[in-house]
Amino acid sequence: MSYSSPYPLAYIFDDHAAFTYNTIFVLLLQIKRAKVSLDNILLRTSASKILRPHDELKTFYAARGRLSWFVKWV
Repeated sequence: MSYSSPYPLAYIFDDHAAFTYNTIFVLLLQIKRAKVSLDNILLRTSASKILRPHDELKTFYAARGRLSWFVKWV
């Protein structure tokens, strides 16, 4: 993605500043997408009991919760 600044700001920000802002903006979008993806991960209990043991599910949801917490506060 790229951002084109309006008329007066184009004279204030040089190319390096625009590149830095663009990099930060892309990082924030990637973090937002990671949070949405983590929030959408859900294993159904009926299907998960057949495929995975209970301890493995607890570990999975604990890791998902920690990653979600980290992404939320970044």
